Amino acid sequence: MFKSSLCFFFMLILKLSVAQTPLYENIWVVWNIGQGQWVTHITTESCQHFDFGGEPGRFHPLKSKLLKTCGEKRNILYLSHWDVDHYLHLFELSRSLPMVCWQQQPVLAPQEKLALQAKKLPLPWCPQSWTSQLQPILWRPSTFDQSALSKNESSLVLLEQNVLLPGDSPTKMENKWISEITALEKTKFLVLGHHGSQSSTGTKLLKALKNLREVIASARYRKYHHPNTKTLNRLQALHVPVLKTEDWGNIWFTP
Repeated sequence: MFKSSLCFFFMLILKLSVAQTPLYENIWVVWNIGQGQWVTHITTESCQHFDFGGEPGRFHPLKSKLLKTCGEKRNILYLSHWDVDHYLHLFELSRSLPMVCWQQQPVLAPQEKLALQAKKLPLPWCPQSWTSQLQPILWRPSTFDQSALSKNESSLVLLEQNVLLPGDSPTKMENKWISEITALEKTKFLVLGHHGSQSSTGTKLLKALKNLREVIASARYRKYHHPNTKTLNRLQALHVPVLKTEDWGNIWFTP
């Protein structure tokens, strides 16, 4: 009787531990970092971080979840452009997580002192063996016009699986890459460009996203008035729901 009860007890503990162990083979999270962007794609072996910025003081509240999720994985960095709200937490990230490396950096060199300090962090480039199975579609402005671009206009645009990340790309640049990213129609999830500014997520882009299912805003309306009401109206006209980190906290989803 005692042995059977003990066996049942261990089986129950095992069942509970398995049920409580998250499976992160293909999960995305848009972190609640206030106004800014930090998006992570979690796979079995790696965490791909698409920007890692936000407002000051926002790293500590998510640190424990970040360590639990990515603390034993390869941490692969993609930065859209050198705006502080897109790279601010690189300092804490590089100190807190092991196996951190660069995969993509912006086309324009950083100018501000803090951005120069971030670029000088002793982080290696990722070995090809870490990234050979990762195949995000990357768009960057052509080399001849880089010197004429603002930081927002220089944003790298990433499409992985069916998740589109435009950085702070304005409509002027959207109209360039709409026709150049061949798989754009596969997009189902969009992280709003420039936090939902009225100068991004234009009508042409939305028309090209024929299968868009959900939009996520990483912004703070109460302080910065993002996402802008004009942007929200364009999305409402297409009956596309908008989730805001300001309302929901960290937003986890499977594409």
